[in-house]
Amino acid sequence: MPRPPNNAVVINDLVEKYEPLARSLARRRGEWFPWLRDDLLSAAFYGLFTAAQTWDPGRGCTFASHARRRILWGMATRIERERATNPLAFRPQRGPNHEDDHEMAAIDMIPARDLPPEEVVELAEEVAGLPRLLATLPADRRSNIVRHVADGETLREIAEDIGVSHQTTGKHVGRDLEKLRLAAIRGG
Repeated sequence: MPRPPNNAVVINDLVEKYEPLARSLARRRGEWFPWLRDDLLSAAFYGLFTAAQTWDPGRGCTFASHARRRILWGMATRIERERATNPLAFRPQRGPNHEDDHEMAAIDMIPARDLPPEEVVELAEEVAGLPRLLATLPADRRSNIVRHVADGETLREIAEDIGVSHQTTGKHVGRDLEKLRLAAIRGG
């Protein structure tokens, strides 16, 4: 079967018909990565559009199957880009969470993004205690936490600066963040 004409009408019809598929896949992935919801929706629509442009019915696969692969691939690419630039956001969170009916410590919010103003106000008292918590760490380790979390330096940049491997730096930063989380949960 010959490939259908690659015209705007065919592409537009396919995109409109399969828009719910893209939204559904993006919504499900957005539940796993809430700070990426809008980016994942955008990646899903871009994947749907490229699927409509590249689909060849002569290859024996349905458009839905082709679109699903393109959409999932686009979202996976976006998630991997985020993981490369913000690895701490992908660390498993240990300790209390909202489902456990416990208070979350401010330090648990480190990888969070785009907090609404009312949540920022609620966190103000907890955040005020962060300098006290940071003071419990040795100065060099405290500096690494601040450089990585607050200043946005990568673990590799910090490691090169202090002369150790980025794995060692990552291990120390991870352990120190865990210590800070536990101290925040215990109240100091």
